[in-house]
Amino acid sequence: MLDIDFSTKKALIIESYKVFRDLIKNSTMKLGIGQVDCVRNSFDALSNCKDHDYDIIYLGYDLGEGKKNGQQTLEELRVNGLIKRTCTVIMITAESSQEMVLCAMEHKPDTYLTKPFTTKELLRRLIQTMDKKAALSEIYLALDNANSELVLTLCDAHLMQDTNYRQDCLKIKSQQLFKLGEFAATEEICERYTNDANCLWAAIGLGKVYMEYRLFDKATHVFKKLLLENPLYIPGYEWLAKNYKMQGDFELSKSTLEKAIETSPRSVSLIQEYASVCEQNTNYDNAITAYKKTLDLSKNSIHHTPKNGLNFARAMSDYSDLTDELDINKLTQQVFRELTNINRDFKNSENKILTTLASACLFFTNKDKHNATKALQESANLCDLLEGDLPRYIALELAKAYMHFQIDEKAEPILLDLVEKHKNDDVFMLKVDQFLQAPLSQQGKAETLTVIKIAVKHYNQKNYQDAVTELSLILSRYPNHVSIKLNLIEALLKSVQHDDFQNHLTRANQLMVQLNKLPRKNEHFQRMLDLRKKLSAISVAKDSVSKDSVS
Repeated sequence: MLDIDFSTKKALIIESYKVFRDLIKNSTMKLGIGQVDCVRNSFDALSNCKDHDYDIIYLGYDLGEGKKNGQQTLEELRVNGLIKRTCTVIMITAESSQEMVLCAMEHKPDTYLTKPFTTKELLRRLIQTMDKKAALSEIYLALDNANSELVLTLCDAHLMQDTNYRQDCLKIKSQQLFKLGEFAATEEICERYTNDANCLWAAIGLGKVYMEYRLFDKATHVFKKLLLENPLYIPGYEWLAKNYKMQGDFELSKSTLEKAIETSPRSVSLIQEYASVCEQNTNYDNAITAYKKTLDLSKNSIHHTPKNGLNFARAMSDYSDLTDELDINKLTQQVFRELTNINRDFKNSENKILTTLASACLFFTNKDKHNATKALQESANLCDLLEGDLPRYIALELAKAYMHFQIDEKAEPILLDLVEKHKNDDVFMLKVDQFLQAPLSQQGKAETLTVIKIAVKHYNQKNYQDAVTELSLILSRYPNHVSIKLNLIEALLKSVQHDDFQNHLTRANQLMVQLNKLPRKNEHFQRMLDLRKKLSAISVAKDSVSKDSVS
């Protein structure tokens, strides 16, 4: 154990029950801690952390009914940079259910105590964690300062010594190497330790490297093996789902995330990603259910933003035009209530425009032409009031709404103006291109054309799986690109005929559903019809073979 000068340390106790506040305070004071502050709720905790750099935080999970809980408080503290990596965080709770513990651990408290606990156990956990924090303090400080080169230098220095925290140093080193794009060095470390006990980070790192190398089958094997041995390890599910998503296999990504949510049903980030994957896979009923759940779970948390309600509204606008399996009227009223809540909780002119646009699109989808037109005009008028101060993301949403209304002649000038003004902003241009059926930016055009040429070359050489991989990757970047979807469908069908990959037939059908709304005037419309006939014929033939084999 290192010598720690407790008199220089500051501690914060965040606990709603006085008896536990007093117990923790008395125990901590025995160590000679220089400053011990106590608060009962998240609001006061956040306020204190803005004014003080605490070395120790005791964080109760239950901070009062209807208020932020400990997990939400910790997440906000970390996201807003109010606590450093050198701060020791001890989560304390009376509940020990799997779903609660997994959710609480998502934001990485250093240790976890279940009530009731003894003073001896509390101090043991505190000293044990502070010892590690003190030993690795320079590394944590370099991480806080985003100095990757210094982090690597310090890790190497510790690894040359007889440190008790060798695995911690290796984990941090491998993560920094990956961040710097040093994949071979990352692979060397992770491959060496991936089978060692308590080295789950090594398996994740190795799988991520394989994904960078586009060795998706290898990545899948690593993540599946990790989950087989550690079925409660949520990052394993998250990265396996990302691995499938990168290949364009949204169905497998969706089912993987479902298993993760079943394991940790309170994770907002998991459910948000699940909703997004469902939406991209045109599983709008699942997406709507998930977006509704994020609205409930995000209350009192940092995730309580206008985006949740707007995502819910967008999914409904896409969904209700396709099927009547759900009670559309009931859901529509729920959406309108959420849009009203956004204007109540986040009052500003920009959110007013966004909610009005969302209302317009939903009215239009539900064939309420009068209210749709009225809301769209109101949105346009609100945009005009901002004149030259109209944020570009609002202009993009206005263009999306016009295209939803099939008023392309009003959408196109807005989009062309955005491209002209922001053509050198690759991040924003990608957002514009991702929404369109073909990119407008020069980078988007060049990138998609290059990949299509590579995929066509694979296709002509009868390397159909390679063609599928290339097109799937670029489609994950440009999810509405019509030509890529059609080329991918063709490659998938060839792989079904040539290699008998049955899951490719399912993916081809899913992609074709996404093209159902392709307008007749689109240059690819006839090709889409031809491929639809081909897809139908292959599906019928496969069904016939399947029935014959059963009989």
